[in-house]
Amino acid sequence: MEATSAIIVTENQGMVEVSFENLEAAASVRGWAVTGYFKPYRVGGCRPELLGAPVFAGLVGPMYGGPGIVRYEDSKTNDRMSR
Repeated sequence: MEATSAIIVTENQGMVEVSFENLEAAASVRGWAVTGYFKPYRVGGCRPELLGAPVFAGLVGPMYGGPGIVRYEDSKTNDRMSR
């Protein structure tokens, strides 16, 4: 399934949901620059939503957020959620 939306979760701004097509613009406004695009280390090694999703400086992700959803978190949120 192709990604249709993205969720960005940060300690300071809470949770923001944006359409996948507006993700890069929404991240840029918040100061997160694109550093590349996700590609798996091995064929068949990830969910289809993640293929080609942008990678941002200052955010952990992309990660699976549910069917059609890509999720990103700041490092503090990721540390707290990963416990």
